[in-house]
Order: sequence, then structure tokens, then C-alpha cells
Amino acid sequence: FLYFIGCRHHRVPSMAHTAHKDDRMMEELATSPDDLRRLARQTADLLASSKHTVFFTGAGISTSAGIPDYRGPNGVWTCAAQGRDGEATGRGSKRVAMTSAVPTYCHMAMVTLMEKGMLHHVISQNVDGLHRKSGIPADAISELHGNSNAEECNVCGKRYFRDYSVHAARGNHFTGRKCVADGCNGDLRDTIINFGEDLTHRVLRDGFANSERADLHVCLGSSLTVSPACHMPQDTKNKGGKVVIVNLQRTPLDSIADVRVHAPVDEFLALVMQHLGVDVRPFSLTRRVTVWHDSASATVRASGVDTTDGNCPQTLFDGARLVAGDATDDNAAPLPEQTCDANAEPIAVTSQTHLAAPERAAATKVVLRFFGHYKEPHLALPVPADGARSFDVTWDLGRSGDAAWHIEAAPVTMPNFQKSDRGPSRLDADAKKPAPPKPTDRADTSGWFAVHPIADCPHCEQVVLRDDVTIDVNAPCAECGNVGENMICGTCFEVHCGRHVSQHMLAHHEATSHPIVCGFVDLSFWCYECDAYIKETNRHIKPLYTVLCAAKFAE
Repeated sequence: FLYFIGCRHHRVPSMAHTAHKDDRMMEELATSPDDLRRLARQTADLLASSKHTVFFTGAGISTSAGIPDYRGPNGVWTCAAQGRDGEATGRGSKRVAMTSAVPTYCHMAMVTLMEKGMLHHVISQNVDGLHRKSGIPADAISELHGNSNAEECNVCGKRYFRDYSVHAARGNHFTGRKCVADGCNGDLRDTIINFGEDLTHRVLRDGFANSERADLHVCLGSSLTVSPACHMPQDTKNKGGKVVIVNLQRTPLDSIADVRVHAPVDEFLALVMQHLGVDVRPFSLTRRVTVWHDSASATVRASGVDTTDGNCPQTLFDGARLVAGDATDDNAAPLPEQTCDANAEPIAVTSQTHLAAPERAAATKVVLRFFGHYKEPHLALPVPADGARSFDVTWDLGRSGDAAWHIEAAPVTMPNFQKSDRGPSRLDADAKKPAPPKPTDRADTSGWFAVHPIADCPHCEQVVLRDDVTIDVNAPCAECGNVGENMICGTCFEVHCGRHVSQHMLAHHEATSHPIVCGFVDLSFWCYECDAYIKETNRHIKPLYTVLCAAKFAE
């Protein structure tokens, strides 16, 4: 499949899935402190004089956030190749879920450089979404392999940003949600490029166009072994530009680098920013939130809005309630006679008692509950008498857990629910297939794909039934107290609710990486890591299955 970009012909490759076969390429090197300072000053000078700078980023910029890389000594593919599945970590000892990861110093330095006009485009191989979360605008980044928080309509191409992973089964990108753009109702797909799949035309076009225009290409934390990664810096070099490569390991493009650094990217960029005399602000959660009230339907709605991506809707909330307007506590008791539709897009609260009359609506607040990846507090905003209000809200992760959001009024910015005119980015035949029926909840739809249970998976070894464990199939969810439709974790045996309640088992998996769960309803075992059901005859889970059967059926 050939795409024509500029005057060059680039074959659109499949995403590679390989560990380093050469131990020399996996070896981590260290530039001496004196050379590091010298190269940092040289890079700072290049940045200061550049007219168009591109940064190319790989998994190495997120390892300090607790997200493993791929080809490092503890990378995902390295561990898999060495039979150490599940042992991959970031640069620290703790592995962090993508949804809870905090943008690193490197991420925030790039935002600062872009705000200063010294960085013009980012090309990233990462799917963790940290660039967008840090503040890089949508129109200034080419996410080659997609974004785990974004999904797109397979009919009109409209994008949606979610504050959760838009998880879909491997080989099937449909998420089970529908496009709510006026008159569309197309099926939504994740944007992730799985191994063996072609990259999308749009991001390749933008990436190559910016690479050919750039007079400086800075590569950070990438092995530069995946095509088209290796072509983009080469394009800058071919056009007479400079190339900087910062990576602990060797790369195939080291020979073309004008500056070659073996160091952690955070450490090196800190020296560069010091030479530039530019301070890097720490990360804080910043959102544009719009609340609008329609007295005719007695409904108030709320949505995040991405102002850098055509006012793309952002799903930020998993709950909402009305409280009295003079309430000073975000945990105040909800007003009576109200109904929240948490699965609506956008989230909606309806109350004939409190919202049918503008004057009564103006005497209420809507308290919005986030998904809580950072344990952020609830957000209380005034309900407009009629019409809409927008707010810029910021929460400093460095403050105490009970610190409130900083709220500022913003220009009214309605989320754009019009059909996109750009069309879907995926042009393969799979994009034309209708999605199989799935639930309309917000996440954890993986169990609804047409799959057959697998006999074994490497994660089943974590299921070890201890003598001190007592199984109660009627146990409540440890988070919300729900009884019924709960699941038990096969690693720690905690009980949490499933997809049709508050999805606390999914949150538990994302927080702990415990892979195997069993549902109390049908006693089916599911592996989050393999995206598959597991046969109850598996030798590791059969003891737990036997105990569960005895508890459920008194066998």
C-alpha cells in the first residue's frame, strides 16, 4: 500500500513487534557528565536558532512516569523474549497504569518550549496520551500509533476524547459506543495501531511534512528501529537539517546525528532548559468544562471540551448530582427528585422539581465526579438559569488530597457534536464492517467480543488459592458496597463491581495490574492482559473455580 507524501514515496509499514536480537543494541550507555553539559549547551543553541523544530518521542520519555518501554533491559518485549512476561517496569520499581500516569519533566519541558515558540511539532510513537494530557495541542502532534484515550467514528471521522482507556479486543477496534454527532450514529473505533497494522495516512502525512520542513529534529527516548520512525529524522537530515538523538541505547541512526547523547531524557532536557534560561512549570490537571441547562427538558448537561481539536467533546465525568446552590461542601447531600444518566453523551441530570424553572435552576449546583485516576476531588459548578457557561478548572497534584479545584470563568465553548467532514482515518476494509453488538457503558467492554475461551495464558500463574481465603459470592463491592454482578480478583481476592455498576474491578486492575478476575454471575474467568476468557479447566484457576462452584451452588 503506497502513499505519496510530498515528492517522496513512502511505503506505509506495519508496526513492528520485536525485542533487540543484538545484546549490543540493548546495552545502556552513559555520556560523561562533562560531555553531557557540553552537548546540552550545543542542543540549547540549536533550539534557540532553529526556525522549525520537531521532537520525535518514543517510550523512553514515559519510563520515569512508571510506564515500561519496549526494548530496554526491563522493556515489555525484552521481558517477553526472555520469558519474564509481566515483569516490565518503568525506570522505577513501580509500574503505573497509563490512566494514572503523570506527565514527566520531559513532557512538560516540551509544552514549555512550544509555548515559547521553540518547538513546532511533536511526532510520537507513544499511545499513553501523556503529550495531550500535558498540554500539547491536537494540531501540533502526530501520534503515529494512536492514543489510548481517543476514539473515532468509522463513518464521519469525528473524534472523542475519554478520560479512560478506550479498550477494545485485539484485532477488533470497535469500542461498542456510537457517534452522537447529529444524524450520524456511526460505530466508534479506538485509534490504536496494533502490531501488524498499517499506520494511518493523516498522521504520516503530517509527520513527514513537518520532518521535511524542519531544520532541527530532536529524537528522545526512541530506539528508532520501527519504520517509519527511522525515515522521519532522516528526511530532516536529507534536507540539510540537524539531528539530535537522546537515548540510553544505540540506535540505527546514530551515524547521522549531529548531537548524540546517552542519558535519561529528563536529566538531559533539564540541562538544556537551564542553558536556555527557561523554567518548566510542573504538571497540573487543566480542563475546559461547559455546563448547559435546558429548562424545557428540565436537564443540565456537562462536558469537557478540547479547544485545540475543534471543540472535541471530552468525557471527563462518571457521575453527577444536584445540590443546593448555597452548599459549601462538594459532598453535600443531593437534592431529592433527580435522575442522572451517567451513560449519556454528554452526562446529564434531569429534575422537573429543580430544573424546569430558570429561577430554581439558578439556585442549584451540579457536582461532577471525575473518574478519579489522580484522586482528584469532585467539581461543583453553578447551574445556569438557562443557556451555557464554561469554566477553566485546574487542580494541582502537588497539593493535599482535599484541595479544591481552581475555577475561572471562560468564554462559552460548546462541545462540537456536528459530524466531521474529514472522514475516518482508517481506510482499511475492517473500518467498513459493522460493530458487533456490545453494551453502551463507558469502558470495560472487552468481555463482549465474540471470542472463545483460551486454555492457558501466562498470567494464570498469579492465581494461587490460599488456605486463609474465604469465598463469599454474595460479598459486596469493596469500593461502593454493591451486591450482585460483582467479580473477584484472582490475585488478591478482593471483590469489586463490574461493568454494569461502577466498574470498580476495572479500576482495581488498572491500579494493581492484577490480570485475572472471575464474575460471580456466570463464574467465567477473564484475563485483562490477554483480552480473553480463560477455560475453567486451566490448572491454575481450577482450584478457585471449584471453590466458587461450591460457594455458589452448595456443591
